[in-house]
Amino acid sequence: MSFRSPRESAMFNERFDPETRAAVQEEENYPLNEDEEIIFQRTMKFEEDKPTMDDFNIPEKQRQRDQAWLSEKKRQKDAFKPKRGRILEYALTTQIESSDWLGSNCQTFETTEFDDRKGTDLVFEWQEQENGHPIHLAVDVTVGESQECIATKEKNIKEDLESGKLAWVKYFKSPHNPNIEGAIRHIPKVIIALSREGTGSLCKDIVNKSPGEMIDNPEQLLILEQIKQQMIDQIEYILGLLLEEIALHVNQLNKEGKDQLIELVTQSSQLSNHPETIKQVIVTLQNQKEMLRQLNAWNKISMHFDNIGKHQTILELAENLIKEKSDLLEPQVVRQAADLKKTNIVLGRVKERQSSWHLPYRLQNLAEAA
Repeated sequence: MSFRSPRESAMFNERFDPETRAAVQEEENYPLNEDEEIIFQRTMKFEEDKPTMDDFNIPEKQRQRDQAWLSEKKRQKDAFKPKRGRILEYALTTQIESSDWLGSNCQTFETTEFDDRKGTDLVFEWQEQENGHPIHLAVDVTVGESQECIATKEKNIKEDLESGKLAWVKYFKSPHNPNIEGAIRHIPKVIIALSREGTGSLCKDIVNKSPGEMIDNPEQLLILEQIKQQMIDQIEYILGLLLEEIALHVNQLNKEGKDQLIELVTQSSQLSNHPETIKQVIVTLQNQKEMLRQLNAWNKISMHFDNIGKHQTILELAENLIKEKSDLLEPQVVRQAADLKKTNIVLGRVKERQSSWHLPYRLQNLAEAA
């Protein structure tokens, strides 16, 4: 994108956040093709039913307060939402529900503009019972290959992990049971990304394939792999936070406790080379739960324990779906999905982080002593 003056460039940068700037520039440089235009028309029709705050039974003062917040956000930053991002949200929602891309018991909820501005575009809900409740995953959808954009989204997720609060959606209705509505809190969150070319290819398939043929599309494995790898990545990050707390209070452990801790530390030290061993680390961590109750920081440690458990549930769900679908899909489709994974920006960044994972400095001596 070219600007007539430095002032015009500065105004553009001030008006849009990094993600939107990248999308505006991309849409000018790469207009929607014919198939994307067809899907965009369907997207706009689909968005007419997008939920609003007015659809929820909440106190009027709360609604007014949230509406004022939303208006202020719009005033501060332009309300532009990238066309391809909107297309991808539509495509994911329709294919997950009509083609069972994430299993027959998964449905999606499109968030209100309020929660969209908070960073969550969709919520995936699996009807499988987890302690008597459905499983939820917050999703931030993006199209493109802007490292800056993805880094900003990852930073927001990381801050939620550090606080222990995870993601929350204030205006939510269960897609399985619309009579259930209200805020959902403390749910894991992922970024689902497709490249511009990948989004165009998906649109071409939706236009030209029958609904039955879309059941076999490789994008479903790409989505599941993004969920799986981000769950591993986030569990590792939470584990790091947990180990930092242990390191600060390790002197409170007796000799037996320190000896037990060595097993956990030794296993954790291998994660940079073998991220797939995270499940064994979790088992060891669970076995040492009683020992860790000795520490004054137990409240924080317990919070991280709970959040690891939430992420582990979704990790196992994604792994099971990947195995199930890989067994059912044609080998050619599985190979196509593998090719898509190689160039996916989210998976590339996760792999880079996993290779650089390390123990807190205070615990490195324990690992070396072992």
